[in-house]
Amino acid sequence: IPRCTSIPGSYSSGIIPILKLVMHPTQSVHVLEQAIWLIGNIAGDGHIFRDLVLRAEIVPLMLALLAPDSTPPPVKLVRTTIWALSNLCRGRPFPHMQLVAPILPIIVRFLESGDEVTRTDCCWCISYLTDGGRDRISQVLAVGVAPLLVKMVQRAQTETEITPVLRALGNIVTGESDQTQAVLE
Repeated sequence: IPRCTSIPGSYSSGIIPILKLVMHPTQSVHVLEQAIWLIGNIAGDGHIFRDLVLRAEIVPLMLALLAPDSTPPPVKLVRTTIWALSNLCRGRPFPHMQLVAPILPIIVRFLESGDEVTRTDCCWCISYLTDGGRDRISQVLAVGVAPLLVKMVQRAQTETEITPVLRALGNIVTGESDQTQAVLE
């Protein structure tokens, strides 16, 4: 994974290590939400910052908060975490798939959430991950996302939700013929 040499010092030597210390399941939910919101904003400031966050190994800490065997987190924490994870998958140059692939099982799990905001951000995440060609599409399809996206098209009730679903499906069908077939089936 290439290293970036032009990272502002306050991110690489100050705030990121502090955020890692805060990211613990026993931490106050409010503090966790704020830390994750900050992580999402840093990642959303461009690929250099996104990659800095990805290399800082914060993603496993975020995923642990949403693990199926943990106490179900409050909806606001789920929303904030899924949004931040989607920012970590966004942008060009594309993030290295090995760094973002661990996000996929959580995204698939929350695609069937009862919360529209969470589902929508999951779909945006999938659309970002499938925007980079055949290999990236294959990794996304491998977690069983196609049938879930098709179900979402059938039940989506708002433009806010249907837009990222169609975008993700559109990205998938632009891949190889077997990837298009996975959506058709």
